[in-house]
Amino acid sequence: MANMDQVIPYGGFVPEIHVTAYVSKLACIIGNVRVGKQSSIFEHVVLKGDFGAVRIGAKVNVQSGTVVHTLEENDCVIHDEVTIGHNAIVHGCTLERGVTIGLGAIVMGRTSIGENTIVGAGSLIPQDKRIPARKLVLGRPARVIRDLRQDEFDEIRRVTNLYVEKGIKYKEAGL
Repeated sequence: MANMDQVIPYGGFVPEIHVTAYVSKLACIIGNVRVGKQSSIFEHVVLKGDFGAVRIGAKVNVQSGTVVHTLEENDCVIHDEVTIGHNAIVHGCTLERGVTIGLGAIVMGRTSIGENTIVGAGSLIPQDKRIPARKLVLGRPARVIRDLRQDEFDEIRRVTNLYVEKGIKYKEAGL
């Protein structure tokens, strides 16, 4: 369980972290936030539920340096088995099951990314976009490049399982 210095009540909400989730001692979780079972929140991640709710499903990994925030009119919903790479910004959007957000990518408000889609490193998804399922999305601004190949889909599953195990090991080590 996270220590209370990094789990900060705000606006009448106390963050809820599932007992099986891993939260780094160097992460910061504020307000209306829920972290699901077997999810991993790594170093210098900020989950900020001050305007609305941040909902993180099961087996999600949020890697170091990432910021997840809401808009006044839009919660941030991250479904099960999502990977969010280092230094990403995920802002008031919906990430469906199995989405991968690459290193340093930015996903703007009121956007929806379909199941098992990969958003490449450094990509920018502008506000109000709807990205279909099982696509490879790249660029600034991002565009759909092609359908996801089976080997890429398989890699999403492999990385999900890898980070569940990593979170368990970090938690056991007291990191």
